[in-house]
Amino acid sequence: MSRGADPHRQHGMQRAMVETAVFTYGLLASFVLSGAARNKRMERPNPALLTYIGYLLVGMSAAASVLLTGYAVWQSI
Repeated sequence: MSRGADPHRQHGMQRAMVETAVFTYGLLASFVLSGAARNKRMERPNPALLTYIGYLLVGMSAAASVLLTGYAVWQSI
């Protein structure tokens, strides 16, 4: 029996990395949206860092959308 990497173990590690990324994304999105809603309610401007993180999340969402759509089209061909 070879001592190569176990494919089931690698799949589990990849899944854990994706779950961590999704959790972090959700946490940041929740922070940005709740902070922006609170600032709007209190009629205050958003801090620059909150705006920057918001734009970063929008960009990541758009990039993921394009990549996943391209992958879906590629798989259907």
